[in-house]
Amino acid sequence: MISGPHHGSIFADKYAKELPREDDNALERAYKQLTSNYMENWNKLYQDNPQVKYYSLGFTNDSMVTPESALWGTSLGVGDCPHLKQMSPYFGGQFFKNMKIVIDNLDSL
Repeated sequence: MISGPHHGSIFADKYAKELPREDDNALERAYKQLTSNYMENWNKLYQDNPQVKYYSLGFTNDSMVTPESALWGTSLGVGDCPHLKQMSPYFGGQFFKNMKIVIDNLDSL
């Protein structure tokens, strides 16, 4: 996962507070699972596997996931890119550039 909110998303924190408590749908459950509190508990429950190397790549211009929240394991750096451009090829193709950064670093990882 690139720029995953491993420590929670401030956007999800705000959005989840405004959700109705009944009639949850899949999207609402997904946002609740990206909150800071949920991720803190998830990280405690699912410890890192010592046989797996963990790397992260964060972005300063991400309105949904801060670079600090995306940090997990060894950082591959911090870029400057909006969330939609990071994750969707339909908004500038930055996703493929992000994947190239990861792929280019695989030999050294």
